[in-house]
Amino acid sequence: MPKAPGKSYRDGISFVKLIKMFPDNDKSRKWFEKRRWKNGAYCPHCGSFNVQCNVNHPTQTHRCRDCPKKPFFSVKTGTIMHKSKLD
Repeated sequence: MPKAPGKSYRDGISFVKLIKMFPDNDKSRKWFEKRRWKNGAYCPHCGSFNVQCNVNHPTQTHRCRDCPKKPFFSVKTGTIMHKSKLD
């Protein structure tokens, strides 16, 4: 029975490289925003690009101007990271 491939065959990123890529929360948030919102931030509820950025809120960075209740959201809203406690 063949053995599974060792560590040298695994794809991924080391913890040290990860820390160097994202030394702070702001840098990591900008990286995720650039990949998720290639054409600019949009509301995950209605899809509108009419959003307010850099909102004065402890965890939510954006707010939709077109939704009736004007909900707050962040780059994590609607993703697997939505309920995570990571900043």
